[in-house]
Amino acid sequence: MQIKNLSQTAFTLIELMVVITIMSILMFASYLPYEHYQKKVSLRLAAKEISQSLTEARNLAIYGLDTGSWNVTVALHFASWSQDIDYYAYPYTQTPLITSLQQEYKFKSKRLPPWIQIDSINGPSNDFLFFFEAISGSGNVSGEIPIQISYQGSSNLVLQKKIIYYSESHISDIID
Repeated sequence: MQIKNLSQTAFTLIELMVVITIMSILMFASYLPYEHYQKKVSLRLAAKEISQSLTEARNLAIYGLDTGSWNVTVALHFASWSQDIDYYAYPYTQTPLITSLQQEYKFKSKRLPPWIQIDSINGPSNDFLFFFEAISGSGNVSGEIPIQISYQGSSNLVLQKKIIYYSESHISDIID
């Protein structure tokens, strides 16, 4: 009886370690751009949310609320210390003031994505109140109103967005 010499092929421990190291490096290198992309998408989403909020508030002032309160002045309150955009509905005869916002008139609140902050609105102010009058939709602001947002207060221009609200045409423009 003759015994055949079977040559066994296998990976050595060194070869396996090299392959695992290469795979780890490739996975780590692909994760960093993905994380940066997520931050940019969150920032873009927040800019669109702010722009849509301005349009929605004006439309609510013109066409009325679904609750049956037709003639209301709709106010939007932005604050740099909060990630919320608060909506207020005041009677047509009242003018909302930033110093005297009343919680009973608050009817809606939107939250910006996590880690997004409002850096400035119309200059260095920390909070700002847009309001749109019932029926006409005319607002309390004139000219161009810049709104600066960023991802965790980043000074990197890639992680910042600027929204400009044009009060004459009621259009928001998002600038990269």
